[in-house]
Amino acid sequence: MVDIKSQALKPENLDRLKSEQQLVRAYLTNSGNTARAVKMLEHVVDLRSQTLKVEHLDRLRSEHELARAYLESADFDRAVTILEHVCNIYLQTRRVEHPDRLASEHLLALAYLDHSGFGDIDRAVKMMEHLVDIRSHTLKAEYLDRLTLEHVFARAYLESGDTARAIRTLEQVVKTQAQTLQAEHPHRFGSEQLLAKAHLAMLGTIETSATTEMSNSNSD
Repeated sequence: MVDIKSQALKPENLDRLKSEQQLVRAYLTNSGNTARAVKMLEHVVDLRSQTLKVEHLDRLRSEHELARAYLESADFDRAVTILEHVCNIYLQTRRVEHPDRLASEHLLALAYLDHSGFGDIDRAVKMMEHLVDIRSHTLKAEYLDRLTLEHVFARAYLESGDTARAIRTLEQVVKTQAQTLQAEHPHRFGSEQLLAKAHLAMLGTIETSATTEMSNSNSD
């Protein structure tokens, strides 16, 4: 499909670009051919930067997908640079609840959270707090997107050392998932596993604190 259109359409033709972007998604989702996906997305983004305004949704969506591909290929620096640019444009041009804006902010928060070399846990937590607040006003508690976001939010709390808030958030997520998802759903397993990890972290903190107090008492 893409090969036929490449012979018939100019490179900047939107129909061809959309076909190429669909093929890119297939590379990322099914084949794992990230290098080829990155090459194609760089081409799409380059053409759209020449033909579309900086705030055009198609251009921003292509840039978002390129950043995601960079993350998949461990090119974290370029991914974060693009996402910060995209989120800044959305901040100026789209409402706070716009789904594309929320998606890019979510991906940027994940980039900050997951990749410590370029990451910033405090910024990730701040962004997650904002996203969860928006989702809590626009989606019901049982919606999968909201639950997924709250799961990541709890992970951000855990990474930042705020174990108590991580546990509170995860307990609510696990409770809602138990009421709305089948027992074998992978999201349930992931949240339950993270909650167990948080409880272990809390137990370790308590044990360390108790050991320190005993040491101080003996030294007195």
